[in-house]
Amino acid sequence: MSKAILLMLILSSLLMALASSKAANAQTMTCDAELTALSNAISSASFTGQNAEKDRTNLLAKVEAARVKLGQGKTADAIAKI
Repeated sequence: MSKAILLMLILSSLLMALASSKAANAQTMTCDAELTALSNAISSASFTGQNAEKDRTNLLAKVEAARVKLGQGKTADAIAKI
């Protein structure tokens, strides 16, 4: 399975978790775990091409921005960041 497909699957599961109607605290804990898993997957993925490290850095920044918005209780904004 390619890294791009794996990352898309993780992103999809994250979006489903963010969009669910669970209690806010439980949702934040679940999403935090998903964001951590996503960050780990991005960090360990093998990026190729001219802008490989820039792509990795940008993806990690998007995950962190989503984490900040989620911590502020702004679920829709967190989804938009991803």
